[in-house]
Amino acid sequence: MKHAIVGLFLACLSSVMAAEPVFTDSSVESIGLFKNGLAYVRRQVTVDKPGTYIIKDVPQPVYGTFWIESDADVVARVTKMDLEEDITTDGTPDDFFAGKLVTVQLKGEKFQAPVKGVWLKDEQDKTINWNRNYNPNPYGHYGWQPQGNSQLPPSGQFIRLRTHTGVTLLNRGEIASITADDCHTKRLREKPVLIVEVKQVKKRGGTVQISYLTQGISWAAGYTVDLSVEGKLTLTQKAVVKNELMDFENVKLQLISGFPHVTFGHVTSPLSLNTSWSQFFQQLNQQPNQRGGVSSNVMSQQAVMFNSAPASASAAGMPESMSDGVDVFYNDIGDKTMKNGDAVAFNVATAGAPYEKIVVWDIPDNRQANGRYIEDYERRNNPDKYQNNIWDAIRFKNPFDFPMTTAAAAFVREGKFIGETISYWVNPGEETLLNTSKALSVSTRSTENELPGEREKLVIFGRRFQKSKVAAKLVLKNYRKTPVKVMIKRRFSGELLAADDNPTCQLREEGVYSVNQRNDLVWELTLEPGKEKEIDYSYEVLVDY
Repeated sequence: MKHAIVGLFLACLSSVMAAEPVFTDSSVESIGLFKNGLAYVRRQVTVDKPGTYIIKDVPQPVYGTFWIESDADVVARVTKMDLEEDITTDGTPDDFFAGKLVTVQLKGEKFQAPVKGVWLKDEQDKTINWNRNYNPNPYGHYGWQPQGNSQLPPSGQFIRLRTHTGVTLLNRGEIASITADDCHTKRLREKPVLIVEVKQVKKRGGTVQISYLTQGISWAAGYTVDLSVEGKLTLTQKAVVKNELMDFENVKLQLISGFPHVTFGHVTSPLSLNTSWSQFFQQLNQQPNQRGGVSSNVMSQQAVMFNSAPASASAAGMPESMSDGVDVFYNDIGDKTMKNGDAVAFNVATAGAPYEKIVVWDIPDNRQANGRYIEDYERRNNPDKYQNNIWDAIRFKNPFDFPMTTAAAAFVREGKFIGETISYWVNPGEETLLNTSKALSVSTRSTENELPGEREKLVIFGRRFQKSKVAAKLVLKNYRKTPVKVMIKRRFSGELLAADDNPTCQLREEGVYSVNQRNDLVWELTLEPGKEKEIDYSYEVLVDY
């Protein structure tokens, strides 16, 4: 009987000891960086026995992306605890001196004698009434709003000392110095913690894998295209990583290229103590950032963020290793150490490739889908879209064994900067064309006139149109001392009747449901030094009237 009682006591003692919470660190194994501000973080906690493990570094996951994987039975929860922290670098006078005997020397000749007393800390009302109105705000703002009593900061104007005469208030602005024989170097502050309850651990111990999407660390891509060697370029991919998430040491970083579908990337998980149900539901009602925008500048910025490519991009040249139907590419860049707030720039890869010089003359469509000319106000609102530009460009194939992500591309020759453009997504081995600078030594002129004659009138779906025939002319002259290869891209609305030099004519998708076809007319030709070239073409267009 005695042995049974001792055994029961030891079992109870062992149970109590096992229940003691243990503070532990979670090691960050890897961080995958998207270009839109999101990051995929994988952390690991090693456990050697059942119990309660407390992690101070609490994640702020995106809604729906918090996963725990373990070979043990695990339950996670987030709560708040009073944790001790060092205040020697960022403490306030209240933190240092509260409850301590201090000597305060005031400014000015009239305050020669110091004031001695016990520092009294201002008390704050910590009562918070959460707003439980979960109806989305129609104006698009979100966030919890404390109702009634709120946590007010101390007035800050005076300090309070308990002296031999009572309580003395001293204006902070009149204090010259504060001294004390003893002061606090630590303080307790309520902070969120992640508590992991672990059961049924294997004899050799186990691991808890924590994975989630979060915001705070991202990367920006860029390319340098060196054209110093005629006919062969050197392409260097660069990256800038900015860390606003946390300190980490020797963590594997992965640069992610692609266009992941993250529906709730703008919504913080309710697991975070930094959000309330009101804020969560209102964030759900917000529309995530959409591709496109009101101007080409916005479109370019979002293209860089989301790795988007123009509609003409093809899948040619995709290597077998990437042909599994998942177009999200992880590029390991090794182990990195960064402090919170650090920004690091480095080269990712360098490769060479042959290239071809080409002059690109891009002539926009000057008509709407109904055949009418583009109004001046629309041209002013979209100047880039309706500019008649001619560019020097280079044409080459992606020399890397991974995709070129959408990013800025800068051109240099013999150490001199010559231009910058945006490079869209390019698969390995796929051809791309990048504009380098304006082609000022190749002059161009584009004209068109309606051919005389009676205009045929038609009624289509109750709307009246007149059929017009248009004669157009393109004129180029090469003022350079060398031949130039020219690509002319002319967009127009209507039906092509005739054209010199056998251009290709392709239908554009945007004209599928319009009364007029929307076409791309493309010529490729070589223009000798000092020579002029005229190209005539004609088309027929229906004009709404």
